[in-house]
Amino acid sequence: GTLARTNNALSNVVLSGTPESGAIKADITVTYPTNSEYIPNSYPRPYGTMVQLTRNDNLTESASIVTYKVNLKDASNNPIAAKPSFSIAGITKIAGQATKVKVTGKCGAETINAILTNAYTRFPQNNSYTISGNEATGIKNTSSTNIYSTINVVFDKAVTEITVEWAMDRTPVRKYYTPLFIGEMNFECQSVVPEVLSDNLYLQASFENTDVLTCNDAKIKLKITNLNCDARTIDISNSLPSTLEYVTGTLDVDPDSYAGLEDELPVYENQDFT
Repeated sequence: GTLARTNNALSNVVLSGTPESGAIKADITVTYPTNSEYIPNSYPRPYGTMVQLTRNDNLTESASIVTYKVNLKDASNNPIAAKPSFSIAGITKIAGQATKVKVTGKCGAETINAILTNAYTRFPQNNSYTISGNEATGIKNTSSTNIYSTINVVFDKAVTEITVEWAMDRTPVRKYYTPLFIGEMNFECQSVVPEVLSDNLYLQASFENTDVLTCNDAKIKLKITNLNCDARTIDISNSLPSTLEYVTGTLDVDPDSYAGLEDELPVYENQDFT
């Protein structure tokens, strides 16, 4: 709407497809250098399934950075992580004015670089940009909305924040109108079972086999899921029915997933494990 275009911000955007119990919302902001935005009260605006950003300036390199930022949060306004995927179009070079984009994410204090790939792969030499790591730079002219100027963006880790930095590399330096198009974002969320908890920590206990024979050992699996971006310390305890007892010394830890448990000395006492 008009207010969002004027403020370059949207708050509490509910993402479609998320369950009501764990709804994900997003806050979206666009930050421009002073006097660089083209018709500020008219953009950003929808362009099909994309959002169109525009600029009309002569700023270059670090002084020219426009920042498009998406912050994810849960129904209680706490940060929540998911894996985003989307596209960016308009990465071209026209009259010496090269568009540059850099895409990063954050999860807690960790910065996670996005993975950029060509949207058009059959004849990649036709594309109007080059890719280096999480950055793409325009190298030749083409339409800002066609597939040759478009990259695909994915993350291999869940993030709570997505940042697209849009800069210009100008040779010669001249004032020029330039658009950029950011596509609809899809999010891959971790399964949350059996319920949503306020601390985003989950512990599931299950028998490895469905049939437990009398007098035989039965392995119990404890699965700990931390949906927070930072490490958490938790206390674990479990009590078995009176007909079962723990077998002392049988704790087997996956060091890649639960490294901290290797240094712990669990206490077994009949039906209780702590």
